[in-house]
Amino acid sequence: MLSIPQQSDTRWVCKYAGVHYFYNRFSCAVAALSELEKSRNKKDAAEARGLLHQLQSFDVLFTLCLLHDLLAVTQSLSLQLQSATLDYYATTVDVLLMLEEDEAKTQ
Repeated sequence: MLSIPQQSDTRWVCKYAGVHYFYNRFSCAVAALSELEKSRNKKDAAEARGLLHQLQSFDVLFTLCLLHDLLAVTQSLSLQLQSATLDYYATTVDVLLMLEEDEAKTQ
Protein backbone atom coordinates (compact mmCIF):
# COMPACT_ATOMS: atom_id res chain seq x y z
CA MET A 1 0.00 0.00 0.00
CA LEU A 2 1.33 3.43 -0.94
CA SER A 3 1.14 6.38 1.38
CA ILE A 4 1.87 10.05 0.90
CA PRO A 5 5.28 10.90 2.41
CA GLN A 6 5.20 13.10 5.50
CA GLN A 7 6.59 16.60 5.06
CA SER A 8 9.29 18.18 7.18
CA ASP A 9 10.08 21.88 7.25
CA THR A 10 13.82 21.28 7.37
CA ARG A 11 14.49 18.12 5.33
CA TRP A 12 14.92 18.57 1.58
CA VAL A 13 14.71 14.80 1.13
CA CYS A 14 11.13 14.90 2.49
CA LYS A 15 10.22 17.78 0.18
CA TYR A 16 11.48 15.84 -2.82
CA ALA A 17 9.63 12.68 -1.73
CA GLY A 18 6.33 14.59 -1.56
CA VAL A 19 6.77 16.33 -4.90
CA HIS A 20 8.02 13.14 -6.56
CA TYR A 21 5.02 11.21 -5.23
CA PHE A 22 2.55 13.76 -6.60
CA TYR A 23 4.48 14.16 -9.88
CA ASN A 24 4.30 10.40 -10.54
CA ARG A 25 0.62 10.19 -9.58
CA PHE A 26 -0.60 13.41 -11.17
CA SER A 27 -2.73 11.60 -13.76
CA CYS A 28 -4.37 9.57 -10.96
CA ALA A 29 -5.28 12.77 -9.11
CA VAL A 30 -6.76 14.25 -12.30
CA ALA A 31 -8.73 11.05 -12.99
CA ALA A 32 -10.06 10.95 -9.41
CA LEU A 33 -11.13 14.60 -9.56
CA SER A 34 -12.77 13.99 -12.93
CA GLU A 35 -14.84 11.22 -11.37
CA LEU A 36 -15.72 13.35 -8.35
CA GLU A 37 -16.78 16.11 -10.73
CA LYS A 38 -19.66 13.80 -11.77
CA SER A 39 -20.84 13.42 -8.17
CA ARG A 40 -24.52 13.87 -7.36
CA ASN A 41 -23.45 15.97 -4.40
CA LYS A 42 -23.25 19.44 -5.95
CA LYS A 43 -20.81 20.75 -3.34
CA ASP A 44 -18.35 17.87 -3.90
CA ALA A 45 -18.72 18.20 -7.67
CA ALA A 46 -18.05 21.95 -7.53
CA GLU A 47 -14.97 21.49 -5.30
CA ALA A 48 -13.62 18.77 -7.59
CA ARG A 49 -14.21 20.95 -10.66
CA GLY A 50 -12.37 23.86 -9.02
CA LEU A 51 -9.42 21.71 -7.95
CA LEU A 52 -9.26 20.09 -11.38
CA HIS A 53 -9.22 23.50 -13.03
CA GLN A 54 -6.40 24.65 -10.75
CA LEU A 55 -4.35 21.46 -11.19
CA GLN A 56 -4.53 21.71 -14.96
CA SER A 57 -3.38 25.34 -15.04
CA PHE A 58 -0.04 26.19 -16.62
CA ASP A 59 1.26 27.68 -13.37
CA VAL A 60 0.68 24.50 -11.37
CA LEU A 61 2.03 22.20 -14.09
CA PHE A 62 5.13 24.35 -14.63
CA THR A 63 5.81 24.66 -10.90
CA LEU A 64 5.36 20.93 -10.35
CA CYS A 65 7.81 20.05 -13.15
CA LEU A 66 10.30 22.70 -12.04
CA LEU A 67 10.21 21.63 -8.39
CA HIS A 68 10.48 17.97 -9.32
CA ASP A 69 13.66 18.56 -11.35
CA LEU A 70 15.16 21.09 -8.93
CA LEU A 71 14.49 19.04 -5.81
CA ALA A 72 15.90 15.92 -7.49
CA VAL A 73 19.29 17.66 -7.66
CA THR A 74 18.90 19.10 -4.17
CA GLN A 75 17.90 15.72 -2.76
CA SER A 76 20.90 13.95 -4.26
CA LEU A 77 23.26 16.62 -2.98
CA SER A 78 21.60 16.66 0.45
CA LEU A 79 21.96 12.89 0.84
CA GLN A 80 25.61 13.02 -0.15
CA LEU A 81 26.37 15.90 2.20
CA GLN A 82 24.77 13.98 5.09
CA SER A 83 26.90 10.92 4.39
CA ALA A 84 29.33 9.88 7.13
CA THR A 85 31.97 9.28 4.47
CA LEU A 86 31.67 12.47 2.46
CA ASP A 87 33.85 12.57 -0.64
CA TYR A 88 33.82 16.16 -1.96
CA TYR A 89 35.28 15.20 -5.32
CA ALA A 90 32.79 12.38 -5.93
CA THR A 91 29.89 14.59 -4.81
CA THR A 92 30.94 17.38 -7.17
CA VAL A 93 31.36 14.96 -10.07
CA ASP A 94 27.97 13.35 -9.40
CA VAL A 95 26.19 16.71 -9.34
CA LEU A 96 27.94 17.88 -12.51
CA LEU A 97 27.05 14.65 -14.31
CA MET A 98 23.43 14.97 -13.23
CA LEU A 99 23.30 18.54 -14.52
CA GLU A 100 24.84 17.47 -17.84
CA GLU A 101 22.25 14.69 -18.20
CA ASP A 102 19.44 17.14 -17.51
CA GLU A 103 20.84 19.59 -20.05
CA ALA A 104 21.14 16.82 -22.66
CA LYS A 105 17.48 15.87 -22.08
CA THR A 106 16.33 19.42 -22.81
CA GLN A 107 18.16 19.66 -26.13
